[in-house]
Amino acid sequence: MRINKRYKSFDELDRDLMLLKLQADVCREEIRMVSQRTKNAFRPAEMTRTFVSSYVRRTLTSRAIDIALNLVRTWRYRKY
Repeated sequence: MRINKRYKSFDELDRDLMLLKLQADVCREEIRMVSQRTKNAFRPAEMTRTFVSSYVRRTLTSRAIDIALNLVRTWRYRKY
């Protein structure tokens, strides 16, 4: 919408006001959702779950890389 829009009827004005109100409602809801997610992220149970899942993911990834490297090394040495 333009800032200096000239309206030809009250219907146009009402439509733009309704759109602005809906946009403001959507923004308020987004802020509420982000606020709720942030509160949930700092709950002790959530922090523990996040730590454990990242630790397990990191450990499993590291272990998988070690296994793959060992397989490559043994395969490489068997060739010669």
